[in-house]
Amino acid sequence: MSKWVQTYKIKGYEGLNLKKGRKSKKEANVSKKSKPTDLTPSEREELIRLRAETEYLKTENEAIKKLIALRHEKCATELKAKKQQSSKNSVKKDTN
Repeated sequence: MSKWVQTYKIKGYEGLNLKKGRKSKKEANVSKKSKPTDLTPSEREELIRLRAETEYLKTENEAIKKLIALRHEKCATELKAKKQQSSKNSVKKDTN
């Protein structure tokens, strides 16, 4: 009880919200991991290369998306033109 009072005085009500039960294995493994060490020069080079490759692929994906959108727009325009043409032809047949 005295620990709870101390915790309340230091951390307030939020400090008393303790989870019941044991930590999951995943949480235990995460807490045991040490801080990451500095990268070696070869790891840095690989990281730089991978970041550049990722940026290239993102740009390429955006270009492909724009190309697909332009194709859809072109198809929609052609379809609209065909519908207008067919409706004009059907009006001409009705008047004859």
